Amino acid sequence: MDPTTAELRVRVTTRASRPRIADDGADSVQVWVAAPPVDGEANKAVEETVAKSIGLPKSRVRVVRGHKSRDKVLALDGCSAADLVVWRRRMQEQDS
Repeated sequence: MDPTTAELRVRVTTRASRPRIADDGADSVQVWVAAPPVDGEANKAVEETVAKSIGLPKSRVRVVRGHKSRDKVLALDGCSAADLVVWRRRMQEQDS
């Protein structure tokens, strides 16, 4: 994997009232999206929600594993593992 492409594990909840993200404190992030799990709509919404939160263009975030599962792995092009650590710490501080 490219050093500027990080992988992020997420657990997805669909049909939420609003999109949001929370760090679960373990090895994954919880993502809530309003889209239903139909025809890839939820996957697209997850990509968009994560991209917006991290500050990446939508085209730089993609589901690479778990297309039909609640547990997914996203590839974040242009985001290093160190960038992810900083982002997750920032999320934890906001939740406190």
